[in-house]
Amino acid sequence: MRETSGILREPRPERVAEREGCRRRLEWAVRHLESFGHRGSASDHERRAAEWLREQLRQIGLEARCESFAGCRSYGARILLHVAGAALALPLIWYAPLAASLLALVVLLSFLAETTTRARVLTRLLPPAPSTNVVGRLAGDGPPRRRLVLCAHIDTQRTGLIWDPAIVRRFALVHKRTVGPARAPLFGMTLALTAQLALSLVAWAGVVPPWAVGIVLGLVYLAAAVLLAEWAVRQYVPGACDNATGVAAALELARRWSAQPAAGVELVVLLPGSEETGCLGSAAWLDAHRHQLRSVPTQFLNLDTLGYGRPRYLHSECGLSGVLRRYPRALLDGCARVAAALDLDGAGPHRLPTQTDGLSFLARGIPGITLTTFEDGMRLPHYHCLSDRAEHLDFDVTCQATEFAWQLLLVLTRDGADRPTARRTVTPARDAAHSG
Repeated sequence: MRETSGILREPRPERVAEREGCRRRLEWAVRHLESFGHRGSASDHERRAAEWLREQLRQIGLEARCESFAGCRSYGARILLHVAGAALALPLIWYAPLAASLLALVVLLSFLAETTTRARVLTRLLPPAPSTNVVGRLAGDGPPRRRLVLCAHIDTQRTGLIWDPAIVRRFALVHKRTVGPARAPLFGMTLALTAQLALSLVAWAGVVPPWAVGIVLGLVYLAAAVLLAEWAVRQYVPGACDNATGVAAALELARRWSAQPAAGVELVVLLPGSEETGCLGSAAWLDAHRHQLRSVPTQFLNLDTLGYGRPRYLHSECGLSGVLRRYPRALLDGCARVAAALDLDGAGPHRLPTQTDGLSFLARGIPGITLTTFEDGMRLPHYHCLSDRAEHLDFDVTCQATEFAWQLLLVLTRDGADRPTARRTVTPARDAAHSG
């Protein structure tokens, strides 16, 4: 119930029924995706989940298909390859500084390119691992004048020591006290690679650096290698919140859209694989369809981790190496208006120390917005842990985030020119969000 002009009024029965129906469909989809055991990047489980999602989109009324691309089974392995390259180049500083400079430059450029989704360089040396994107389309009669891409990744991450809740909480505290690129979890790696390149160039110029600097860098690489190797071989998590909730919300939004499509607007539902290994699925789809995407004005709405806390929207994407990409101001303003209309407290904009598929879009000049949820204090319970199961989710929050996303789709449909008329089909965030 909510208070209006001093009178307590019950929500209208049809809105209660709509909200309950939405909640049931979201929970059903999340639990079905969880039933695959996991949807690890580039795994058979991911492929089977993709085939199931393709059929769900077809039942809704979309033209849907699966698209294969070169994925990866472990982000830890991708980063570890760069650590190995840097460690190999390190002793060359004192014996072959020119070779050390060239190798350090290649490693640094590859690391930046891969952590910003722009290109795969060194990790092309890894064994191929086929992954799957699910793509559904719904267009009206005639050529579309605008295109909206609704994105939510399928795959699940590997667990590991780096995702231990105590470590994540400490990192969140550090994140609050830092600014800019230093917020990124791998910014230290960027600094180490840059320092190594500088040392190599100094040595090439004839100034021999002290061995102590090399020893410090070597210890940094050794510690990173141990953590990355452990992460690279750990088991995949169930991924109920991250990101079965986002996929379930995308299905619900596609169902609503199919019932009331906007004239002249094409809806594309993109459910990428291998997001957890560096947004490879979204990047592969964007690169494969870049000419088509340029032919029609395109915007995106990305949904990631919608299972606890409060609905939020992001201010920017932080590539793991520290490269920042900001969301367009006009779209952030639209998010603020929708959040105010829905009485969503603390919706944003927020900065997270990690990346989503939104980074792939922004890196290629496609505007959009990313929605997520987390608890106050940037708490992410069960994040990349084996406990990420449906039993720990707050589906009222998922329902709220889905309504938030629907209203944003309406804003994107109208180019953000009109203020949305938000329908109260969900409980206000301040009533349903839990504090953990």
